[in-house]
Amino acid sequence: GRRRRRATMAEKLAEYRQQLAQVEAAIANDPDNLEWIKLRDDLIEVIELTSEIAETAESAGGSSAIGGGAVPLKKWAVGERCQAIFEQDGQWYNAKIVALSEDGYFVTYLGFGNTAQVDFTEVRPYVRPDTSSWVPGLECSAVHASDGRWYEGSLLELREGSAIVRFQGETETAEVELDFIRPKVGASAERKRKAAAA
Repeated sequence: GRRRRRATMAEKLAEYRQQLAQVEAAIANDPDNLEWIKLRDDLIEVIELTSEIAETAESAGGSSAIGGGAVPLKKWAVGERCQAIFEQDGQWYNAKIVALSEDGYFVTYLGFGNTAQVDFTEVRPYVRPDTSSWVPGLECSAVHASDGRWYEGSLLELREGSAIVRFQGETETAEVELDFIRPKVGASAERKRKAAAA
């Protein structure tokens, strides 16, 4: 089915380009909406990666034999949170599915922002970050919704999938997803030392 495979790649590309056009139109109406801008960047990256895969599949003759007796893998949907392997270090990180590919998924690593293609076997269920050492007053850095950048702040309240953070220099508090908060290294140790000395 080499011809059909190439057609599905072409169809996917056409679909992504159509989505991109819709996002571009949305940005034109709302140029300051960072979510649209982020989505556009993700889509552009996905389109480039899909084009590369299509070329690779073409040169390889599009042969992809699925081994018999394999355990059926969970099907992930776009927008679902998961864990995915990061190729550079082979570690698992929390991620979000941003698109489907012929032989896997495109994921964006939460809190890192980079997008990569992973195989079906390189995705597993999402794991909530370990917040056992997080306490109110913990110094941290967190992603600010206004521009998607990391800023210093302190933790006020911990919730199931998010936390309330006050960024330095701001009076308003913000609710930030756990994957977009990082405790400052040594902050808890420093607090323990101060408590011991008091």
